[in-house]
Amino acid sequence: MILLVTLLACRPDPGSPNYPDPGPWTRTGDDFYVDALDPGEERLGIGLFYEGATTESWPIDDTDSHFYIYSNTFSVTKTDDRWEGYEADTVVKGSAAWWGGGIHWDTPRDLSDWDTLHLTVATDALTAWDLGLTGGGVEARVPVTDLGLVADDNWHELEVPLSRFADAGADLTSVTVGALFVGDGGGTGDEATLDGLYFSRVRP
Repeated sequence: MILLVTLLACRPDPGSPNYPDPGPWTRTGDDFYVDALDPGEERLGIGLFYEGATTESWPIDDTDSHFYIYSNTFSVTKTDDRWEGYEADTVVKGSAAWWGGGIHWDTPRDLSDWDTLHLTVATDALTAWDLGLTGGGVEARVPVTDLGLVADDNWHELEVPLSRFADAGADLTSVTVGALFVGDGGGTGDEATLDGLYFSRVRP
């Protein structure tokens, strides 16, 4: 059984959320990689780590929707080694013992009509972290190794049914952190490249 809920007290206090300006991100990919939708599939993009097809999109506007790096515990760089779209984002762990960040919404949003959270990851070292969300004040997360991520530098498609988060106590009708990334291990400079972050559902 996968333990999905981890209380904030079980890791260091993340401090005030912070998103340092990484400077301009230059698109370097020559071709757009298309990850086509299956018949009846709908996708929700939430503003980061995904450039592909969507039927609905909630962009990061730095007004109600934000991407926070907690306590400067990692940095982000662009790469054209991607799973989809033009480019992907590489998380580089800092010197702290832990690292974390997430996509935050000031106004709670309803994800109860969506089925699955998707994220595609490639790494040769950084696997000691969790993927999750926060709903109704409850943080629910799952270790990425339980989702099939291994440190072989190949792309791995991770999928979490949202029902797992709901079963762990997260209120999917009142989500304030739509995608949470938190790790308590890894060395300084360890990297993981993230792409293909979206929610999906299938309709007849």
